[in-house]
Amino acid sequence: MNSISYKKILYFENKRRISLLEKYRSNVLNYFKNISFPKYTGGYSYSENDKARVIRQKINQDTEEICIIFESANNLKDKWLVINIFDLHKYHTSHKKLIDVIDRVISIYKKDTNFSLIRTVFLPIFCLIWLFQKKIYYLLHFKELICEIIKFLNKICR
Repeated sequence: MNSISYKKILYFENKRRISLLEKYRSNVLNYFKNISFPKYTGGYSYSENDKARVIRQKINQDTEEICIIFESANNLKDKWLVINIFDLHKYHTSHKKLIDVIDRVISIYKKDTNFSLIRTVFLPIFCLIWLFQKKIYYLLHFKELICEIIKFLNKICR
């Protein structure tokens, strides 16, 4: 997957990612509240109620983008929790570990909110200044070139 570092995204994308992570976190919590592990299975299978099935579908729809957000936050080692969310019990891992990891990624994006705002405000200004400098640079060089051509033509015509 290709992801852009969280340090390079603009304010609106930062806010969108925080919102998506918070929604995903809520869905994970609600999903695990609506499943049950029968005692006779030894914890290797579970049953979902209707609400859990609907939430599972939402989680599956968001998983790809959540993985990209994790990569962007340089949290590759914990991405496996997102990918294997419905099999965590097979790895003897609680969903609370996934919640902790999601909370950490949310905090990374929240800490970067002010910097993303600065990038959003100043990036257009920086680009305009850069373009203006380039335009002046080329105009000055073009002016010098025209002067040289005129001098050359004056020499030829004499």
